[in-house]
Amino acid sequence: MLKKKVYSAKELYALIGTASKEATDRKLGRYEIEYTTCGRGDTLTYTITNIHDPFKVFCVFDLGFAPQTDFDKLCDFIFFLLNDDDFTWRPFEMMEEYLRIAGRGISRQTLANYTRHLERNDIVSTTAGDFVYYRVYKHYGVQQHEIVEKAAYSAAWKVYWDARERGYDSRAAYDVMYNVFQGTPRKQRIIVQNAFTQDIVSYLSELVAERLNDKYASDKGDSVKQLTE
Repeated sequence: MLKKKVYSAKELYALIGTASKEATDRKLGRYEIEYTTCGRGDTLTYTITNIHDPFKVFCVFDLGFAPQTDFDKLCDFIFFLLNDDDFTWRPFEMMEEYLRIAGRGISRQTLANYTRHLERNDIVSTTAGDFVYYRVYKHYGVQQHEIVEKAAYSAAWKVYWDARERGYDSRAAYDVMYNVFQGTPRKQRIIVQNAFTQDIVSYLSELVAERLNDKYASDKGDSVKQLTE
């Protein structure tokens, strides 16, 4: 990860993916990274003096996100993912709705892409967490969900399979189950943070909090707490 320190040219080239001083200077300028240089050729060194957007720099250089990523949206998503237990169990369509209500519009396709990318970097896991069981139903035409016990989830599916054994087709058996359970039983595995990369997770969380505090302090004169209110 790029930090405010002195780097040999070779070290910095490897870190940010460049092969020459000219390319390195352009890339540092493009990411608003302030620096000074000393020496030339094999003795060339760079002193990084300021990184204006360390979250973006870390996501691109260390996590491999595309430079064209909407980093405001990514930052919002990671904040909720690392800090809100009521967010991490939801399927992507419910995450989309949850963020929309919070004033953060991110499509389910983008959420899925962000999650896959974080998982490839061992930041989170979508396969190691426990399941949450819930019921989906309509209330005045609006989809609702309610967390239930595993026993209730299992009992609902038992109604379905009992109906199938009595000769009901799939659609009819589903209707019986829906009426008894008053909704559709579903389960979703919780997205969990990777215990083996907690140092990276902690650093990323710090960058997110710092970026959001700067953004909301300047835009609205408030702190990151607005996100969960």
